[in-house]
Amino acid sequence: MCNNHKKITRRTFLQSSLSIAGAACCGAAFGSLGSRVAYAQSRAGNGKIFIVIHLDGGNDWHQSFDIAHTTRARSAYEESHPRSAVSANLILPTADGYGFHPNLQALHQLYQSGDVRVMRRVGTLNPSRSHGTEQLKFENGDFSANGLGWMGRVMDQAASNGDSLSRFMTMAIGQGNPIDIQGANKRGLGVRDLNSYSLRSQDYRDQPYRQFIARRVLDRLNNVQPITAKATEGQKAMYSSIETLQAASSSFTGRGLSGNPTRGAQYPTSRPGPQLRQIAMLVQAGLGTQLALCGMGGFDLHSNIGNENGSEANLMRNLDLALAAFHNDMVDIGRWDDVAIAIDSEFGRTITENGSSGTDHGQAIALVMLGGAVRGGVTGAAVTGDEFTRRNGRPKWIPVQHHYANAYEETLRWMGLPSRGVFAQHPGYDFNIFG
Repeated sequence: MCNNHKKITRRTFLQSSLSIAGAACCGAAFGSLGSRVAYAQSRAGNGKIFIVIHLDGGNDWHQSFDIAHTTRARSAYEESHPRSAVSANLILPTADGYGFHPNLQALHQLYQSGDVRVMRRVGTLNPSRSHGTEQLKFENGDFSANGLGWMGRVMDQAASNGDSLSRFMTMAIGQGNPIDIQGANKRGLGVRDLNSYSLRSQDYRDQPYRQFIARRVLDRLNNVQPITAKATEGQKAMYSSIETLQAASSSFTGRGLSGNPTRGAQYPTSRPGPQLRQIAMLVQAGLGTQLALCGMGGFDLHSNIGNENGSEANLMRNLDLALAAFHNDMVDIGRWDDVAIAIDSEFGRTITENGSSGTDHGQAIALVMLGGAVRGGVTGAAVTGDEFTRRNGRPKWIPVQHHYANAYEETLRWMGLPSRGVFAQHPGYDFNIFG
């Protein structure tokens, strides 16, 4: 079941900006790198952008994206969460008597505009409830471990189809060198921070050039003569990549949550704020970025998960502020309809609070997607009272019903990018995400 929530007023809504704590956000003019980045353009797909935000540690969706509100399961939820139940009058309603955590105000505004989809009971094949095992399944497309990631496979297939790929087509921001971006022949770039230019290429050919690049970047910043004619073509290409990222960073004019456009656009300083700000830089610069990965940690809350206050509440606030800032910047440059964001986690958590006022490893997650082209609403069966109280032999967690790859494959098709063979074979399901 999909509770479709796309309203005819969405366009009007998107012409305005998300406001947080009563602070209205105004328009901004964005700059352009012009011909400097012409070489970076990708001819794969249709130019749309897919961003994955991974909530590291296993997020409790019963305490964040799908909290029992006015449903008959509310009393069972309170019974199973004696210390961590979020107050019913504070929950932001979505569908079926459930709703968002009160700190997800911006996400709720987008839900009301019809730009957010919540997909319940999503996960991997044969879930193990192990951090390492389940994280790997989200990174490598649920294949057996072979060192390749699903984003890397997309690049491999696009290249084999004859598409010209941007050097910046696939980016991991602040995630080190994740498996997601590794393909057999084409690999993405792992960047710790665009502002510090700590480039971590996944291409084996780039490894010998790291010290060379770092030295040349420092020379450039110190007004020393830049790259020499003796440099190899590979060195020149890598230096050009660094130079282009530097230009993208220095020309950024996003405003985030602030009322005035500045290069120091206000994003929350906690993750995923800085990472989404850097992705906004890449999008604004027109570098051909189409797949991007970032994340935030702290979700393995075996104790003191909290309710409307506490650990989960703080994490939701940071996530919400980052999403609000990124949305504002994408609306300003006219790209919100071209962006899809997925918020996933390696597994969900138990539906009953433990003795330490936390929750333990579970199975299914609520996969959340948002964007201007997303068909809003809630998909999947709500958690029942019997499940919360574990009556009739119910397990401690919600079992997986649909594979996350179904949603990601739909997104790749929406982008005009390869989707077959990117993920392991799995039962099919059409979420009908894009309307």
